[in-house]
Amino acid sequence: MRKWRADAGSAGHHAHRADRRVAGDALGIDGQPRFAGLPDDVLVVAPVPLRVTMDRMDELPEAYRRVLRLLCDRLPFPRVNWALTGSLGHYLQGVRVDVHDIDVQTDGDGAWFANDALREFVRVEVYQRTSPLMSSLFGAFEIDGLQVEVMGAVRKRARPGDPWGPPTDPRDHCRLVIADGFTVPVLSLAYEAEAYEAIGRTERAKLLRDALSRLDGEGEPSD
Repeated sequence: MRKWRADAGSAGHHAHRADRRVAGDALGIDGQPRFAGLPDDVLVVAPVPLRVTMDRMDELPEAYRRVLRLLCDRLPFPRVNWALTGSLGHYLQGVRVDVHDIDVQTDGDGAWFANDALREFVRVEVYQRTSPLMSSLFGAFEIDGLQVEVMGAVRKRARPGDPWGPPTDPRDHCRLVIADGFTVPVLSLAYEAEAYEAIGRTERAKLLRDALSRLDGEGEPSD
């Protein structure tokens, strides 16, 4: 599985990563925190975590909070390359949306990992699902009465018959939020706005861009 790597020069070389740091429980060389369980020579760089306010979490139904805690436990990040997408991911980043289900995006290995890790909740076993413009591994689960959908190795194309693009790597578009004491990976609002625009969901794309502008004005990092 691909892991983020960084050294003293790499974070500064990429301007859009200049303020990123890892959320970890131990300090490595050069004062860089590390994720437990990874080799000592691997530094994992992640976006600066956003802490979700207790008021915001209190507005989220308890079932969602329980399922979110279970996902964080069963799909240990960054060992499993996954991130929330859709309404729950947007909600945790401060967007004013109703949350109706839980959507997870991952890579190919992560989809099969989730199929095993969430075995007792399976409603649809992970399989290859292809539509004219999108192809991915897909599985559906029901946890605590909530629908959880997992998509892995998502590929897209502009028109039927075109070559498929490369699979989306969630870590390329990931930021971290801290909710109920758990560090939760989510797809950034900037990336999600572009993705919704690309599939014609312009109203949701506008909602996310408006939220980005508001959050930037309040001093929150946008990716």
